[in-house]
Amino acid sequence: MTVFKRILERTVDEKNYHVVNADNVKIDDRIEHVLAAIDTDGEIRFEERFADDTRKIVLVVTFMAILELIKMAQIFFSRKSSSGPFSSQAADCQG
Repeated sequence: MTVFKRILERTVDEKNYHVVNADNVKIDDRIEHVLAAIDTDGEIRFEERFADDTRKIVLVVTFMAILELIKMAQIFFSRKSSSGPFSSQAADCQG
């Protein structure tokens, strides 16, 4: 019995691993998504940019896309009051 017990102890328990599924989220796709939303809706609240997909990787890549669009001067953010929500729109709509 002790030999069999040692054999059992040496085997790998099938539950000792975790499968990680990689999400293929590209910043270029999220940039296009943000720009398409602006073209369709005009001015959009910042929080609404993240409503379509709540996976963490998508949220992070979408935020990176927004930062890249601001850096490229394609969009800008504003708010009507100091405590109001931020909204974004195309830079060519800035008045």
